[in-house]
Amino acid sequence: MKYTKLLRLLTFILVLSTIISSFGGCAVLEKIKGSEEKEENNLFHEGLATMSRDGKKLGYVDTKGAFVIEPQFDSANEFQSNGIACVEVNGKWGCIDKKGSYIANPQFDEAFEYADNGLAAVKSNDRYGYIDKNGNYAITPQFEAAADFVNGVARVMIGGKWGYVDKSGNFLVYPQFDEAFDFTENGTALVMAGEIWGYMGADGRYIAYPQFEEAYEFTESKIARVKAGGLWGYINTEGAFVANPQFDEATDFTENGIALVKIDDRYGYINTSGKYIATPQFDVAYEFDDFGIARVGVDGKFGYINTNGKYIAMPQFDYVSEFDANGVAIVMAGKKYGYISKDCAYIAHLEFDEAFPFAENGLARVRIGEKYGYINNVGEQIIDVQFENALDFSSNGTAAVKKESGWGYINENGEIIIRTRFEEAYSFGNSNLAYAKNDKGWNLINIEGILVFNFPQGYNPTLHHTESGSDSLNVVLNKDYKYGLIDNTGNQIVPPKYEKIETFNAFGLAKVELDGKSGFINAQGLQIILPTLDTVSEFYDDGYARVGLEEIGGFYSIGIIDSTGRYIVKSTFKPQ
Repeated sequence: MKYTKLLRLLTFILVLSTIISSFGGCAVLEKIKGSEEKEENNLFHEGLATMSRDGKKLGYVDTKGAFVIEPQFDSANEFQSNGIACVEVNGKWGCIDKKGSYIANPQFDEAFEYADNGLAAVKSNDRYGYIDKNGNYAITPQFEAAADFVNGVARVMIGGKWGYVDKSGNFLVYPQFDEAFDFTENGTALVMAGEIWGYMGADGRYIAYPQFEEAYEFTESKIARVKAGGLWGYINTEGAFVANPQFDEATDFTENGIALVKIDDRYGYINTSGKYIATPQFDVAYEFDDFGIARVGVDGKFGYINTNGKYIAMPQFDYVSEFDANGVAIVMAGKKYGYISKDCAYIAHLEFDEAFPFAENGLARVRIGEKYGYINNVGEQIIDVQFENALDFSSNGTAAVKKESGWGYINENGEIIIRTRFEEAYSFGNSNLAYAKNDKGWNLINIEGILVFNFPQGYNPTLHHTESGSDSLNVVLNKDYKYGLIDNTGNQIVPPKYEKIETFNAFGLAKVELDGKSGFINAQGLQIILPTLDTVSEFYDDGYARVGLEEIGGFYSIGIIDSTGRYIVKSTFKPQ
């Protein structure tokens, strides 16, 4: 699907949409399986960014806002690392250097980015070819379709069939395929002829003739999964079968060199030699985790095996979880839960009616009967089972718990630090504030249990909560549904007055909306960029953003600002 590679500009307002769309770039090649679009997050490339004086013609400015290349182009693409950019004039594309001099005059119907080998695809008279960095034809236009060079080879189409050429235009493989992938780093390419798939080598010869109903690219193990005769098997990069097609289902090999396979409704595991490490015998099976352990099930019972296919826990449980980062898993048998270590020794025996994962502080929530408590990572009940309900511990070492009198909070010793008096409660976040509901509605409370903000009636944290992106600031909402900011102690940083406050970015700025206009505030609530803009982009990684606004008298302004809110460049014009 062809598309024009637009530099991430904004349609400031409907009237400006035709203006902004011209900030585009040269069209990009059709993408098919196996290719990826490269994308950068900077506004300036090679020190230059596109800009207009009149909303019609585009040029390039530097980071000081000076026009290095005067506006003269109908469309303009970003500069590449080789110092070349594609530009359009009167419907034709050409290429310029950073001084604005043409290395290829506007003559092409389409022009594409340069590949790593220094060639770029171009289209002329309905045919595609390639030019070098001097603008000269390296391969004359002759193809119905063409793709970027990848690993020194490009896919091209003639007569509706795909083939491959080298940088000199010599056919590595003559066009014969209905679909084709790029060559990968291991020197193989997946191709399709008719309805069957095969693999080509970098020397232009078949690794495996088209014979597969389905096929996947080679993984890091240099083994590919293929399907023939309705069954799955595996081949290596020489085209030889590692495992003949025999599996009803199969996965790719993982980093540990093991694949999960299925025959006659039973799962097993094979290695990269195609040998079984565990013959198909499991009703349910999962891939191996980072500890080299896999969950398996037989006759409704679950256990664990290692990468040698040996049981480290026989199928005896009704439920087993994955092992967490600390090597702990939750198991259940006879409706009782417990915890085991990665060597399958019990940390806590099957004694709980409900069990939850361990929190960062090494404590896990458990339930016995109708009461909740907490255990440590050696299975000791650190906090007795006593609460009607409970939540996991937060990173600040507190947990919300419920007693008959209501919800409150405890510390890691089980001591009540905020009295149990709330109808509902949430865990504390990184900002050390928590949502808690009393008979008057939802509030934010601090670690001392003091109410620092009262939300309006009808407020629901699940529906209305907005992340600030800051560990020290919280977005709040008043009865008029206006947003403001408070700090961790409840001090008002910004009174609720904005229609929207977005998360703070890497430059310490948050986008706000006021009376339909956009601007930015900092963590102190100061309006770094006044909310007067009709539209504004997100800040790019290099600290710049594009902005636009409608001026008095039918004029419009577009520009580029830095993270201090200073205009690097601004153009004001009246559309004709």
